[in-house]
Amino acid sequence: MKAVVAAIAVLALPAAAGSAEAPLTGVTVTPPVICLQPRRPPSPDVPAPKVVSTFPAKGAVVRPGRLVLRITFDLPMACDGTFLDAPQLKSPLSWGDRVVKLTRDRKTFRIEGRVEKNSAYGLRLNHAPTRDFVGLSGQPLEPFDLDFTTSSGPEVVTIKEALAQDVEAGR
Repeated sequence: MKAVVAAIAVLALPAAAGSAEAPLTGVTVTPPVICLQPRRPPSPDVPAPKVVSTFPAKGAVVRPGRLVLRITFDLPMACDGTFLDAPQLKSPLSWGDRVVKLTRDRKTFRIEGRVEKNSAYGLRLNHAPTRDFVGLSGQPLEPFDLDFTTSSGPEVVTIKEALAQDVEAGR
């Protein structure tokens, strides 16, 4: 059985004349993104996908604590992909259940992690032995490395605060 995500919405509707507005509570149901497999054999006329932005950005310094790692591609992606640990660096994804969220346009992956103060972090995509970040066209992503560090600043505590750190997320 597939999971359904439900968000509670409160709507204000006018009540009878002369009375205050009465709130109406409803449920908005959004189906989950369906995983699609890449085209086999790959489409020869479609280029390989590229990473267009990340949070944190390469070489960035971010606050310690909760982190919502974001990787955005230029083309729609298949659901599979392995985040490999970068040599000599800590993994920002070693905490939590590693549930990856994929946006409806299939171009952005998000995953929650946790990072400590004054530390260096990194991860790798599509390095041997795994080349499983693949566009829907079937073309694999070229190997990609992401590294960043953390400051000694105050810890990010909530998911809302973690998402607010990513100024490019809404673009």
